[in-house]
Amino acid sequence: MVKRSLSLKPLLFVFSQNFQNQLDGYDFPVYSTESCPRNQSEWNKRSSAINCTNDNGYMCIPNDDRTQLLEFCYIYPRILITKETCLYMYKSFSRVNAYNCSNFMSGCPSSVYFSSEIFKYPSCFLIGNGCFRAEPTCTSSHTTTHPQETTKPIDVEIVTRNYRTTASTDEKTNQTLTYNDYVIYDEIFMMPILAGVLIPIIIFCMLCVIYRKGKTIDFG
Repeated sequence: MVKRSLSLKPLLFVFSQNFQNQLDGYDFPVYSTESCPRNQSEWNKRSSAINCTNDNGYMCIPNDDRTQLLEFCYIYPRILITKETCLYMYKSFSRVNAYNCSNFMSGCPSSVYFSSEIFKYPSCFLIGNGCFRAEPTCTSSHTTTHPQETTKPIDVEIVTRNYRTTASTDEKTNQTLTYNDYVIYDEIFMMPILAGVLIPIIIFCMLCVIYRKGKTIDFG
């Protein structure tokens, strides 16, 4: 009787490769990669390889310098992204940020889409020389400006909405979706920061006014 043993070499290789590609400086595991998935099958395989779940969706986007592609399991299942928008990872806050791609020569998303469908828009992750290749200003020079980039990191807002869209090819088209989506919203991220700065200033000013008024009271 011949005994067959299950080889763990492929699993160990994938684990070792992911460990070697893991980058420092992020709030959760982020890995460098040579390319992003080009279809749903590749997307699912890469998602499983780094142990993404239904609560922490797989993403593959450029870094903030557009010099490296990153893959990771994000803090949300998926994000609803507005049209004419690509994403990149903002390292300082370990959050994705929006990039206006309306000036791309081709490939800029013309309708809203989910982050889990970004593989349909290769122009959003084809990079070179510190820029998106679809940009007219992206040349062989290593010095590239980014005029379309947003000036602040974005976060997401949880909203319940009825949204009419065209699903991917393996789903029914023109169906009405009703569920909790995660929508890019610029101001949500800045509000806690502004509150943390302004509230102490306001309290300090109020204390100064009260102190000055107290000194003018005549107790004699």
